[in-house]
Amino acid sequence: MEITVETGEKDAAAAIRLDAENLVRRALEAAAAGVRNALFEYFLARQREPRRDGFTPAGFWYSNNGASVAERVRAPDLADGSARIAIDSAPLAHKLKGGEVTPKGGRKYLAFPATDAASRFPGLPRDNPALRPKPFGHAPSPLGGDRPALLDASGKPLYWLIRKALHRSDPRALPDTPTLAASALRAISNLDKTSHSS
Repeated sequence: MEITVETGEKDAAAAIRLDAENLVRRALEAAAAGVRNALFEYFLARQREPRRDGFTPAGFWYSNNGASVAERVRAPDLADGSARIAIDSAPLAHKLKGGEVTPKGGRKYLAFPATDAASRFPGLPRDNPALRPKPFGHAPSPLGGDRPALLDASGKPLYWLIRKALHRSDPRALPDTPTLAASALRAISNLDKTSHSS
């Protein structure tokens, strides 16, 4: 595809030719980069929100631990005049649709943090060095009664143990379409400004 602008002069040097396919590709690349940047900004903002349980945010949305949602945003894949940005994150997919979570691999319980320090521990609960040698026990629950728990050396719960959890879908798991569209248009507009200045 080619767009030709001619000045009316017969001199061939006066003709300006634009490679329309290249222009469309550059605009698509810019739009996709704008959307990807908007995703990073959105996940950073979500990371800064307080947790419902009051604990310090541990890096679900944005961190450098290798498992945050932001780190799973892939580079845009451009093909056939469109762009695709994959977010390879099972936890994000779960946030989007919600549902029941049950233990896997023959385990009986799910562990969830009972303390802020436990919520910030980057590994699996069983690998937390603060656990006592035989950590399984029971402890008084803030909800009343005793609950199964993984205990620290002093016998206090670091993690509560439950058989299953039910999560509601999070309608804010991804930015809305108008936000992403505005980011794409802004990126294209910036591309236009940089091409005029060069």
